[in-house]
Amino acid sequence: MHPVIQRLKERKLIQWALAYGAGAWLVLQILDVTAEPWGLSGGVIRTAQASLAVGFIITLVLAWYHGERGRQRVSGPELLIIAGILVISGLLAPRLGSDEPAAEEQLGGVAESAGTPDGSMRPSIAILPFANMSGDEGDAYFTDGIHEEILTRLAQLEGLRVISRTSVLKYGTDPPNIREIAQELGVGYVGEGSVRRAQDRVVITFQLIDASLDEHLWAESYERVLEPAQIFDVQRDVAQRIAASLETRLTPEEEARIASVPTEDLEAYDLYLRGREGIQAGTIEGFNMAIDYFDQAIGRDPRYAPAYAGKAFAYANLSNVTLPPLVAMPEAKDAARRAMELDPDLAEAHTWMGFAHIHFDWDWGAGELELRKALELNPNSTEALWAYAGYLTLRGEFDQGLAYLERAREIDPSSFLVESAFMGFQFTYFLARRYEDGIAEGARAREMFPNTPIPLFGLGIALVGAGRFDDGVRVLEEALRLDDSPVYQAWFAWALAESGREPEARALLSKVEEISDRLYMCKYEIAVAHVTLGQADAAFEWLDRAFEDRAGCLPLLKVDPRLDPIREDPRFAEALNRVGLASPASGGELRGRP
Repeated sequence: MHPVIQRLKERKLIQWALAYGAGAWLVLQILDVTAEPWGLSGGVIRTAQASLAVGFIITLVLAWYHGERGRQRVSGPELLIIAGILVISGLLAPRLGSDEPAAEEQLGGVAESAGTPDGSMRPSIAILPFANMSGDEGDAYFTDGIHEEILTRLAQLEGLRVISRTSVLKYGTDPPNIREIAQELGVGYVGEGSVRRAQDRVVITFQLIDASLDEHLWAESYERVLEPAQIFDVQRDVAQRIAASLETRLTPEEEARIASVPTEDLEAYDLYLRGREGIQAGTIEGFNMAIDYFDQAIGRDPRYAPAYAGKAFAYANLSNVTLPPLVAMPEAKDAARRAMELDPDLAEAHTWMGFAHIHFDWDWGAGELELRKALELNPNSTEALWAYAGYLTLRGEFDQGLAYLERAREIDPSSFLVESAFMGFQFTYFLARRYEDGIAEGARAREMFPNTPIPLFGLGIALVGAGRFDDGVRVLEEALRLDDSPVYQAWFAWALAESGREPEARALLSKVEEISDRLYMCKYEIAVAHVTLGQADAAFEWLDRAFEDRAGCLPLLKVDPRLDPIREDPRFAEALNRVGLASPASGGELRGRP
């Protein structure tokens, strides 16, 4: 017999290994059976597995070391050492190979939820558009409003990742099966519902589905008197039951938020829902319509905080588009301020107040505080994540800004705001001088939002930034055929100048300047075109006019690559200080309010 085999037999290593393996297998089987009823976490299971693995190695070492013709002896001190090793291995096990972070990761100081298969440790849910069972298409706004209100309440729960409404709208007609929807959106659970409104009654049904098993967790039908308090009670119950089903523990503050009753006036509630319908349209006409409905709702109930927040949203989005900032932004701030007075925990009010502080007041510290407060109150708010990403980008913290946009994309994969709008992915990549990434995002957004001008403009300026002038000009020409507003024409003048087509750029820029005397536009873009044409004096003259307008584009000064040719001019440092940003020589630190 081989000497090694002989020694193994003498020291009984094989017998010890088999005996230990049998015992360990029995322990693991017991844990597997008792894990669910006892509520054992994954960390406990991993701890046991690691301890048994370490114990197996120790057993074999000691069997070999102490083996003397089949007799094993272990001393008292050795037993203490073995116990210590097992304890240490048990403590380390949850952190080794765990999918949970050892500590909270931070993005810009705001806590980040970490990864599971869907990109978050939090349970994830998508609630599909509710079916309007009333038989009247005119009631669609009411059904959509109920759907949005439930999403809004769920989004305030930090323990859940809730897909935004815009990303589930496409499943409103002829949706695929639940598993396909869950896979496309990266969620574990899907909710479905319907609303039937008839005279003074409303019936709301809801069901929650485990997408991985395609099984119903629960379903409920609520019949209520058509009064806001009773409708809000249904929304609260649905939100609480979803949280309980997904084992999400609610804080007292979260309990209070989802149980809130913002108005008891049915007509005010109805007008508010119609205003939200205008907001969701995302058009100039929609925002104007929303303001009218919100004003009517406030007239019915002057303490209706969400109506004030919706009004702030609409005015902030009209600023720099059709309304001068000196007209639109004071309205947005007044509405947001009133909303916060009535409901300090309303995230939307903090979001648009923060946006106004940054883009109108140029008060960076106050803006950051408001946006962080909004994210604390509603970690699933696409608008707050987008606005905070923009704040970071304007400071030059591009990686941080993009990280927040990625979080927003997880929540709202189809968000126009995140993908293509001002300070979305396309424009952020341009400001970060990552033109190839901007081109890729532009192509993606162009496919997502066909026949829409902004994605084309984003793609065009990225192509020009990358030096692909002919392609960029061609794409911008295509965009101008969809929308030839003065701001877009100013962008095109810049592209022509960058492409070496200076006579055409000067002629177009002269036309844009004439239009700007009649219609409001952000004069910052005229200044940018003059910079590219080598006309620094004219550029600073137009920047001065933009300052007189309190233009919302001016916070771009610090990071806009189109302004590189004038950064060494002393007048540029003065402009940075006027907008509340330190000069490049100061290391990019933020100043206080000017």
